[in-house]
Amino acid sequence: MAKELKALVKQLPARGDYAEAREALAEAADSLADLSRRNRDNSQPRLQITVQSDNQASRRPVAAVKPDTAAETNAKALAILEETTTVLLRSAASNSDVAVHYQRIAQALNSSKVLLRS
Repeated sequence: MAKELKALVKQLPARGDYAEAREALAEAADSLADLSRRNRDNSQPRLQITVQSDNQASRRPVAAVKPDTAAETNAKALAILEETTTVLLRSAASNSDVAVHYQRIAQALNSSKVLLRS
């Protein structure tokens, strides 16, 4: 999830209406990547998943989380997404021109939480 957020961050402008969204998503990506690194189970092989975007497929590695930290890791990841959603929605409130876009980004993050719960 961190890699997907980082890819999204690269597409958003660093200045202007979407700067706050970019910053919030970049922080979430960094936090999720750090959480993953700290809880990675290096005794397990990485899975290769196929990610489809813009009619192109790419393969990405996905690392296992240590079984004894899985529940706590998921809870922390959910908290990161919740915090990011809150930041996005607060940012949207300050600029009505981009509010709908920020709300959609927050909504997309909320839908990602389903992955963590499964």
